[in-house]
Amino acid sequence: MVTDGSAIARRIEEALEGRRSHRHDVEAMCVRLATLEAGLGQIVQDVRGLADVPGDSALGQQVRSGVRDFLAGRWGEQLTAGLQNEMRTVLDAARVVQKRIDRDVINLGVVGMMKAGKSTLLRSITGLDKNVIPSEELGATTAALSRIVNDRAAKARLILHTWNSFRAEYLAPLHEAAGLSAAPWSIEEFASYAYPRPGDLTDDKQVERQFLTKLREAQESLPSYRADLGRNTKDVAFDELRPYVAYPGPGDPPDHRPYHAVREVYVHATLPDVPDAKIGLVDLPGSGEAGLKVDTQFLNRLHNDVDLILMVKAPDGGSADMTAADWAIVELAKNARCGVPMEFFFVTVLNQKFRADDPSYAEKKKRFDFARDKVASALTPTGVRVIEANLAEPEEARRDVLMRVLTHLVTHLHAMDQAAMGSVVTAVRDVSVKVLDYLGALLEVSAGWRGNVGDQDIQLRVAAESLAMTLGQELRALARSYHAEAQASDPDTQMMSAVDDADRAVRDWLPGYLKSDELAKEMGHGYLSGVETSYREVRMRVGDAYGEIRPSISASTARLYRDIATVLQKRLTASLVPDPDQPDALRRLEQTARGQEATIIANALVELMQLDEGYGNAVLRVGRPIIRRLQRDEPLAPLPGEASAASSREQRLREMLGQAAPDTAAPAKPTVSIPQTLAELQEALDHDVDTCLNALRTALTAEAKGLSLVLACAVELFADRVERTNTVAWNYERLCRLHRVEVWPDVFGGTAGRTHEALIRLESSATALRDTLGGVR
Repeated sequence: MVTDGSAIARRIEEALEGRRSHRHDVEAMCVRLATLEAGLGQIVQDVRGLADVPGDSALGQQVRSGVRDFLAGRWGEQLTAGLQNEMRTVLDAARVVQKRIDRDVINLGVVGMMKAGKSTLLRSITGLDKNVIPSEELGATTAALSRIVNDRAAKARLILHTWNSFRAEYLAPLHEAAGLSAAPWSIEEFASYAYPRPGDLTDDKQVERQFLTKLREAQESLPSYRADLGRNTKDVAFDELRPYVAYPGPGDPPDHRPYHAVREVYVHATLPDVPDAKIGLVDLPGSGEAGLKVDTQFLNRLHNDVDLILMVKAPDGGSADMTAADWAIVELAKNARCGVPMEFFFVTVLNQKFRADDPSYAEKKKRFDFARDKVASALTPTGVRVIEANLAEPEEARRDVLMRVLTHLVTHLHAMDQAAMGSVVTAVRDVSVKVLDYLGALLEVSAGWRGNVGDQDIQLRVAAESLAMTLGQELRALARSYHAEAQASDPDTQMMSAVDDADRAVRDWLPGYLKSDELAKEMGHGYLSGVETSYREVRMRVGDAYGEIRPSISASTARLYRDIATVLQKRLTASLVPDPDQPDALRRLEQTARGQEATIIANALVELMQLDEGYGNAVLRVGRPIIRRLQRDEPLAPLPGEASAASSREQRLREMLGQAAPDTAAPAKPTVSIPQTLAELQEALDHDVDTCLNALRTALTAEAKGLSLVLACAVELFADRVERTNTVAWNYERLCRLHRVEVWPDVFGGTAGRTHEALIRLESSATALRDTLGGVR
């Protein structure tokens, strides 16, 4: 057993790190199971729908008769309902495992019969007093679940009921247990509800009396907690916490019961021996809250919140055996352990309620040992471990209970998680075998039903060929409209709008910059440095402004995609092509096409949607060379006092401004001198920026005109791909076979067409589910 708190904290962190490594796989398993569960439900629903195929024809009657015979036989409603329940159960179990794996703490659940010592154990472990963890000696605790979080803070946060949750979790169960009608639906109705007086009940209603007493207490004390219902949370100091977690004690006002509004309590405190360990204690509701369906709450907490459960028991000569209530807890734990062996998941803690210096120690110890042996013997077949300690002694409780249990957990947590995940995998395999048998039988009989409908392959092939031709013609008409834009020398409107915005942004900015103190200050550092810095600033500003043109090209291609999606939707319907205004309309069609093995159409869509990347950035290709002279890629730091450096700087600066350096071997060309005053610099910048912007507009206007032609060619290429590629008609058959009635209502809108489509849909879904389940197995 590990006794050092720091060592325990390190080992817990290591165990949790191992647990985190499973998160991705468990999440993927849950997603897959949810998909399978939904798929099975849809198939069962589709089969039921076939039993009501419309039409009075012999065909309709044949299909209805065959489906109804199938539903009345071995593979009917009773079997499918059982399969769906099993699938939901497996999915629920997988989600419980997911919550377990997602926890970043190890949680110990503590439960026990009244006066067994549960609260004593919690106080000894935590060092908290009775204001925070009330005593059970007078039946003083409530059904509110308490969580003790091990951290450096010292605070209590209440999670409060809403009226709806209070009604559902408190009033409704008590009404049912008391034999009353439905619980009041509003808080006003509850406040005025005429509950019978418990004393007026007949002797044969003694059981109901305790439930009725709780209801009257809740009603009479309503003013003490009504304002808290619906507040969500409330922070309370430790010394003020008791009324929220315990019944009124001696001397307390009997109608002050704010605990009714409390759903859960989070107590943040530092555990004395393990201040840095990532552990939590969950104080599970006890059996004293009869009528509140505590067993159900208990089971839910075990499922979702607890890694190990401690059942506290105080055996003595009068209660040496495991009681029915004890066994009930054990059974609940068995149902909630998610495949984790009971020897890992459940520990019975026997509370030795006497000290070694007790005058009657020998006699009490003898009775205790006798009771311990009987309990241990009874629990041996279950694998449950039994430990013992005087829980009223903090040091002993921490050493013999907390540290021992934590050592056990860090040693076995990996095996426990593996067992939990393994139980789900086994359950998945078991239910998969049954579902696969059902799907096999369904596919076999469905082929017979489809035979009654008749072969529609020829009609489908003819319709698909006609569809390919029609779409090709309409797409080429769209291409001609883009060609007309290009031939009219009209530049692309989106791109030119972006050019206008960039030009305006620079021209609006430049006057302020030329008159700014910043420019004057730069010239104050020396004219060479000032010219270099200012041109670099201007170049960066121009580059940034024109860099915004890239999205405008995307806007142009988005218009193209929208136009193409509109053409496709007209023929393929909204079932295959959703809202063309949505940016993912073509992407979703591509995914559908690929899923139906219509790869020619899918690949053509992918090629089309790569137009943005293929066309590239017009500014990089066309504008960057024009802008380059207004910027230096690397700053030229001045080297004061070095004539050669100044000469080199002047040469490089002339290159930046587009001026040729004097050639001593040839006659000098006319040049413009480098600005040496602020006024000269302002004039040069104003001139050069205007020249640059005009050049950019000219070049990008030509590029915008070319973009219209590029878009037109893209439509033509796409039209060729989806009309003239070999076997493309077969692609349309695959793509539209599950939507034939909607795509070709004139051809397949009758009883035969609708029935055939329904059967094809059913078989497609069943085949996909069968393949997925085969992979799961």
